[in-house]
This record gives sequence, structure tokens and C-alpha cells, in this order.
Amino acid sequence: MFDTANAHLVGAWGLILGMVGLVVSLLGFWVTIAQLRRTRKATEAVNAAISSLRNRMGAFDFASECVRGSKSLEHAIHLLRAKQWDEAAGKLLESQGILNRIGISDEGDESARNSSRDTAELLLTSVQELEEAADKQIEFQANELIMILRKQINLLESQIVGVNRELYNG
Repeated sequence: MFDTANAHLVGAWGLILGMVGLVVSLLGFWVTIAQLRRTRKATEAVNAAISSLRNRMGAFDFASECVRGSKSLEHAIHLLRAKQWDEAAGKLLESQGILNRIGISDEGDESARNSSRDTAELLLTSVQELEEAADKQIEFQANELIMILRKQINLLESQIVGVNRELYNG
């Protein structure tokens, strides 16, 4: 480390400055390692926050779809009661698409998703029957369909409440 043969050229200051440089280098290495650890912890915290935000946004999107589905089904009921078969068929098709999106969502409980898929399938049959009734200008018995739609609206509204509770408490 220190060659005594060159001691007269370097002197004591050279040795002292070399040792100070070594200490400063070791201190700098330690600070770098500490900063890397802090950076890793910050990155993990950011990833957790992003994951939480994605979950909350997914829940919000699910609740929004449930609201849209509920409103669409309510409008369909109104059209069925008014015996506007063509318009009701169009609204039921729109509702069917919304219920399909709810049915494949990762949010909400499994029974609600299954019920949404089942109701969406039933709506396809009902739309076909409505269109035939409109074409033939015959009466369509909508009471049973209206009851099914009201049950689905009830289910959607309970999902909205559940998701909102989750969002506000989460």
C-alpha cells in the first residue's frame, strides 16, 4: 500500500489523503447501497398503489355497468308496459349487452355474474318473441318478463351498494 522507498516523494500528506479517499469511497459505496434499498422500497410501494388503483377502478367500472344495466332494464319495463314492442326489443338488446359485460367481469360476486349471464340469455329469446309480436301486431304477454327484469334490477342494485361500500371502506 505504501512503499517506503518513495516516502520522501509522497510525504505524510499523501498517505493521509489516500486514507481519507479510501474512507470517503467506502462511505459513498454505503450511501449508494442505502439509496438502492430505499429505491427498491419506493418501487414496491408504487407497484402496490398501482395495483390498488387498478382494483378500485375495476370496481368502479363494474358499478357503472350495473347502474347502466339497471337504468336500461327500467326503461325496457316502461316500454313493455306501454306496449312499444320494437323500442322495448331494442332496449332489451342493449340491456343484454350490458348484462353480458357484467357476467364476464371479475368484480362482484359469482352468483350475480351467473344471474346476469342467465338473464342476458333469456333476453335474447324475449327479444325474438317481441320482434315477432311486433311484426304480427299481436299482444305480447310481458308480465313474466317484467318480473324477471325487476329481479335482475334488484340484483344489480345490490351489487352497486356492495361495490360502493367496498370502494369507500377500501
